This record gives sequence, structure tokens and C-alpha cells, in this order.
Amino acid sequence: AALIGGNGYLAVYMTGILMGNAKLREKKELVHFFDGLSALMQIVIFFILGLLAKPDLLLAMLPMAFAIFLALSLFARPGAVFAILGLKKAPWQQSALVSFAGLRGAASIVFAIMAMADQAEFGLDVFHLVFGIVLFSITIQGTLLPFAARKLDMVNGEGNVLKTFNDYSEDGDLCFCQVVLDQRTPLHGHTIESLALPSGLSVALVLRNRKPLVPHGGLILHALDTLIVTGTKFESAGKLLDQERIEAQDERIGRALMDLQGDVHRIVCIKREEGYVVPDGTTILQEGDMLIFLKS
Repeated sequence: AALIGGNGYLAVYMTGILMGNAKLREKKELVHFFDGLSALMQIVIFFILGLLAKPDLLLAMLPMAFAIFLALSLFARPGAVFAILGLKKAPWQQSALVSFAGLRGAASIVFAIMAMADQAEFGLDVFHLVFGIVLFSITIQGTLLPFAARKLDMVNGEGNVLKTFNDYSEDGDLCFCQVVLDQRTPLHGHTIESLALPSGLSVALVLRNRKPLVPHGGLILHALDTLIVTGTKFESAGKLLDQERIEAQDERIGRALMDLQGDVHRIVCIKREEGYVVPDGTTILQEGDMLIFLKS
């Protein structure tokens, strides 16, 4: 990047994204090591920044810093985020949360130091100004971020936050799924060994009245039991299947599949709340449904 006059910070950032999504040997151990190293470096850099800051100069810049913080939080950042995510037709709740979560950390202060070290003419104390903006952002936005996420209904308890941007975690060869037996289940009174599960599929745990039971072949199943079933992960599922959520205001809400045009026959399953629906032509779509369908 330096040889061609590019941005070194952007080059390192892009390299991190590529390596984060690459298949590396001992990746999990490497990630744990560099997570610890990154945390240590953040402590060191904030310590150094604290030594560089002068309380009297910082207090003098706080009014202007607060005004800029308000302008960034209420106008500049929301305008940019909504314009960019609007191209992807993202839900307004997602755009609002991204706007609110646009915190400014140590990198902003370091850039301010570099600008002042380059003897740029600003006419004001950029270092303490940026320092004040970061303090307001972390104190106000950082504290209220969990509250804002809950109010905007943007909390996903099932997702893995480590895989939000980079594939930080290595997936195992096994996956788990939950099977809840209803009142009319034909499995009531049957033993686990009588299920004759295929090779590679087994019951790892049985929950009965919220109490875990270690499964064995002679364990008799009851209605309302919850089975935790484990099996070999299907690596090619993402190549064959795709999913789409029915959001609010979708014109398909309340309509039967048989009344819809298009390749509705490719819908193989519908995830609805905590359960799954095997669809047929009379299935009525509801808000929040997750359609799982074959890729064309």
C-alpha cells in the first residue's frame, strides 16, 4: 500500500477481514491469543492517551466537544447511515441502531495526534476536542446501547456475535437441534432405542419438566419432553438452501401460499416463533415467518 500511495490503515483492515474469513490452522487458538493481545494494547493506548491529556485544556474544550457530539449523533451519522443502508433496503430499526452505535474510540484520538504531529494548522486544540467527543460518545451512547437495542427489537439471542463480521469461531463437525414432543406425539411411551435413529444421529439430552436426563436406550419418552438431538453438520446446506424473513408491511402477510405467484413450491420449511411449519398450499404467511427455500 505504501509503494502505490495507498492507505496503510485500510490495507491492514482489509487484510484482517480476509484472514478472519480464511481457513487457518489452529485458528481458534490464534484468535484467543490476538484477542488478549488486542485488549492489552487498548489498555496501553488509553493509558498513554490519558498521560497526554491535560484536564484544564480538556475542560475548556468540553462545550464545543458536546456540540459536535450532538451534531454527529443527531444529524451527520444518522443521515449517512440511513442513506447507505437505504440502498440495501435495511429495516429502519437496523439503520437506527447502527447510527446510535457509531462510537468513536481510541483510533479517533490517535488520528488527532497524528494530525497535530504533522503540524497541521487548525486554530484550535484538536486533540482535546476529539478526546472530549470520544468521552461523550462512550459515556452516553455506550451506556445506552443495550437499552436502545432492546427498544428497537434488535437483540438476537440465537445468533453468535463472534461471527457478525468475521468468522472468528471454528465450527465443530456436530450440530444440535431441539425437538419438542407435543401432547399427541406418537413417541409417548416409546424408548429411545425403539426410535431406530439413523447412523450419525443420536439423542444427546432429554429435558423433562426443565430437568435434564441423561439418555439411554431404555429411557421412556413422555409427552412434552424436549429432545436435544445431535448429528453431523451438513456443510453444503448454504449452497442449496436460502432464507427470507417476512417483515412488517409485507404484502404476502395473511395470504395462502397457493395464492402467491412465483416459485413458492421451492419453500421447504417455515420457521415460526420457536417452532417449524411444513408448508402446503393452504399455509397462511405471518409477520416474522422465516422462509427456508431451495435456491434456484
